[in-house]
Amino acid sequence: MSDPVQMQLDAYSARDLEVFISCYATDVVVTEPDGTPMLSGHQEMRVRYGALFGRPGVLHADVPHRVRAGSWTVDHEHLVSGDLQMEALVAYQVHDGLITRVVILT
Repeated sequence: MSDPVQMQLDAYSARDLEVFISCYATDVVVTEPDGTPMLSGHQEMRVRYGALFGRPGVLHADVPHRVRAGSWTVDHEHLVSGDLQMEALVAYQVHDGLITRVVILT
């Protein structure tokens, strides 16, 4: 079985929106650490990431550290988007082969 966390990371760097979205449950919820929703569902992901993937310049994500526990995968991600560089911890919850919840800790 494919790992949806790694698959979406590879699709992110390849700017492959369809593969990226296919790694997520249709009702996925992405939140801030306090639970405040940032986006939910495929349509909102398509709008946000479609715009990001369409921008010129470098778009890449590296994961120097990954930890798995039960249904959770937590990545230490280094993201590059154009001239912007960002470090984040991103927690992905996976059920039935799809990412159902994401918590972004920046």
